Amino acid sequence: MAKVVTDNQYYADIAQAIRTAKGEDTLYRPSEMAEATGDIQTAAQLIAGTITGAIVSDVTRVRDFLFYDCPITSASLPNATEFGKSAFQYSKIEELYAPSLTNLSGSHAIQGCSKLTRLHLPELLKTNSYAFQSDSKLSDVYLPKLTALNVADFYGCSSLAVLDLPSVERIAASVFTNASKLTALILRYDGICTLASAMSKTPIADGTGYVYVPSVYVEAYQAATNWSTHAAQFRALEAYTVDGTVTGELDTTRI
Repeated sequence: MAKVVTDNQYYADIAQAIRTAKGEDTLYRPSEMAEATGDIQTAAQLIAGTITGAIVSDVTRVRDFLFYDCPITSASLPNATEFGKSAFQYSKIEELYAPSLTNLSGSHAIQGCSKLTRLHLPELLKTNSYAFQSDSKLSDVYLPKLTALNVADFYGCSSLAVLDLPSVERIAASVFTNASKLTALILRYDGICTLASAMSKTPIADGTGYVYVPSVYVEAYQAATNWSTHAAQFRALEAYTVDGTVTGELDTTRI
């Protein structure tokens, strides 16, 4: 087995990497570092800037700033339920597997991930502001349990063309600003989803994109606060599903 030669500076560098990743000023003993990072090797890779993948089954919370501006391209976190502030912000993440994630408790959690194309978070219930802002290649999104979008969550997601939101009841300000390819927004909620501000700088605002809602709510949406700005862009969802039901699969030949 290869031996690693260590000295005080070695441990000081690891401790500083932990503090930077976590956004804290905590002092660590060498014996505490493994628990603080989950893996001393990961801390050393963070120092060197060489970590490109992480598979961690026993982590339930990804700490604030842990992978901030990190070259990591893939992460498998099957038991993680929470991401803290800026957990993956500006990282090079391409594949993110987090099937148990329920809460993006900190803002900017997955912001500025310019290589991320697919985001499937089947258990996600809550975001914080700027969650996916400027994820410029994001085109495939699955968030079936999410009930609200917070400020600028999809701001600048310039590759997102179709977004199906089965459970969203509230959309905060600037959520879709500069989502320049968003031609189909599907809202399946049984009621009127509130909108904090008009959908500026989108195809919907330009008259070339559409909002699909249950037919019984089309007129109510057309008169609703902020939605009324886009009154001409509403369509009955049932007419655009394969089986003609609100919950049916989308007929992409017509969307």
